[in-house]
Amino acid sequence: MWRLDRTELICFALGTVLNDLTAACWFTYLLIYLEDTLYFDPTVAGVVVLVGQISDAIATPLVGLGSDMSDGKILFNGAWHLDRRTLWHLVGTCLVIVFYTLIWTVECCSGQSNHGWNAVYYATGAAIFNFGWASVQVSHLALTGDLSKDEDCRTRINSARHSFSIISSLLVFASYLVLIETVHPTGEKSADKFHYLAAIVLVVGIATSIVFYWIMNKITYKREFDSSSDFFLQNDDPTAYLALNELHLQISGTNSEISQDEDTKDYSKIRTEETIRESTSASCIVGGDNESQTTASDPFLGVSQRDPTFEDELVQNWTDWLKEPKFYMVGAIYMLSRLAMNITMVYMSFYLVKTLEMDDAALALVPATMYLSSFLTTLRLEKMNKKLGRNKSFYFGALATIIASVLCAFFGTQDIPQDNYVYIAFVIFGFGTAVTIVGSLSIIADLVGENLKWGAFVYGVMSFADKLAAGVVIIGIQLHRDNVCINENDEPDTEECQDFVRIVMSTIPSASSGMAVLILAIMTKFYSTNS
Repeated sequence: MWRLDRTELICFALGTVLNDLTAACWFTYLLIYLEDTLYFDPTVAGVVVLVGQISDAIATPLVGLGSDMSDGKILFNGAWHLDRRTLWHLVGTCLVIVFYTLIWTVECCSGQSNHGWNAVYYATGAAIFNFGWASVQVSHLALTGDLSKDEDCRTRINSARHSFSIISSLLVFASYLVLIETVHPTGEKSADKFHYLAAIVLVVGIATSIVFYWIMNKITYKREFDSSSDFFLQNDDPTAYLALNELHLQISGTNSEISQDEDTKDYSKIRTEETIRESTSASCIVGGDNESQTTASDPFLGVSQRDPTFEDELVQNWTDWLKEPKFYMVGAIYMLSRLAMNITMVYMSFYLVKTLEMDDAALALVPATMYLSSFLTTLRLEKMNKKLGRNKSFYFGALATIIASVLCAFFGTQDIPQDNYVYIAFVIFGFGTAVTIVGSLSIIADLVGENLKWGAFVYGVMSFADKLAAGVVIIGIQLHRDNVCINENDEPDTEECQDFVRIVMSTIPSASSGMAVLILAIMTKFYSTNS
């Protein structure tokens, strides 16, 4: 088996940075952008979000199936090899770049906040943007399973992805804070500031995507070399030397060749190298080629053992997944974990500036605090999981999320009048959501196991449930906000609106996390005797 070194792992993890940057803006600032700078009604803004979520939900299983059944492409006279996953990733990246730009930098029907064309323009852009976003996300998740059959390596990759997701979000919040303090009018929101933020997101996202495609070209060459060498050597094909040498030259970029004994056609050297590769089947190498993948100090290592709940079961067709109860239970765990995170991020802005009446700088500082806490948590996940086990770690993370959510009910009241204590709650939020999201991704990877052929379909369906649930919950909240935040005289009803957002923040994340714990406990009880 070929090996994924540390540089390749890090560059591969950069493949979702564009998605992570745009997602941080989308979930944290989109409703604020639409309502406070473009003057959308809450219901119209909610419809834009809902259309995007529905598009994402529909796209994810379709992209998964398309990715599973696609073939790779060779472009530019063989200079660029795109495997089936990277091809869909590239299509999605192009859509994200184009339609993110149109949503965040072009103001349609300016001055006509409730005009029908306004809603059509932004809803259409949201739909296509989210289709592209889903293509990138599902393809990258499926690539994780394709690149390695080793559970440790897959968890390492997932942890690296989550770490870069957090770093990307921190960059967004730091950029917004600088824009709030430096761009006129200072200290308050404006459409221009969101335009500048979009430009920063696009520049960084495009740059990291280029790095990802460069490393994937290299990785694809290595996988082709390994696959070809396996075929030739197992069948003692006398043309092995020529084929392997051609691939070797393409991969290495040097003039060196694989040595061959012309008289005896002795492939012993190649066989020896192949034996070495098979004997070091761990496909994540932290430092050099001889360094073990299980280095305890590696910050990207999360869960180190596969949950015995999941036995390797061969799936012949994508429809077989629909007959498996664990498929739905794992999907529910992932959906609820993501819902707690998404609702927190979407309504955090309203909670801070509407309910607690903090200044606009808090729109950057509080989310940044939460994500910094998440990032630091990912660096300690390996030790936590070794000490507690993955399931207990998940329970602990969910409990932290519940505590933070419940605390939101008391900030800005007589119980806890000082708003600055809110930072404590969002530190706890960051810890809890990091543990549950990384844990749920690892549970999905365990469910897929060796069934890589239909792996993208699994990730697609999981994301379908996540996006659809978030969209339905958000539009439900927005419809009620339209009722409680505007009185019969069409004037803002601040007090009732403040209380409603407080209820949202204190109930939905806690209820979602509690249900995720319950489902995981039931699944563990019925499908495994050893957690």
